[in-house]
Amino acid sequence: MKRLFAISFVVIALLAVSVYRAKEGAQASEIKIQKLEQQIAAAKEELRVLKAEEAHLSRPERIGPLAAEKLGMGPVRPEQLKGEAALQATLAESASDDAAALVEGQDAAE
Repeated sequence: MKRLFAISFVVIALLAVSVYRAKEGAQASEIKIQKLEQQIAAAKEELRVLKAEEAHLSRPERIGPLAAEKLGMGPVRPEQLKGEAALQATLAESASDDAAALVEGQDAAE
């Protein structure tokens, strides 16, 4: 009888310790979850602010004057537009220039 009582006591003590450790683990997990939720909320807020800033900075009425002032850009003039044949000629010329540069690079490597 004493032996059964001792074994029962040990089993109950082990169960109590297991329940305590499970409770502590759950609390630690809850704290981690709360921290992650706070980080997610902060990241969402930062994303919202960055999107608003991007929208503000990319307004056409802001970009147009900057492009003209800093880059010398303006509206497209008719003489800047090319037809399909002129575009094909430009592409062919560019390809031949690239091939010539490649050959020169190979000659220099040898």
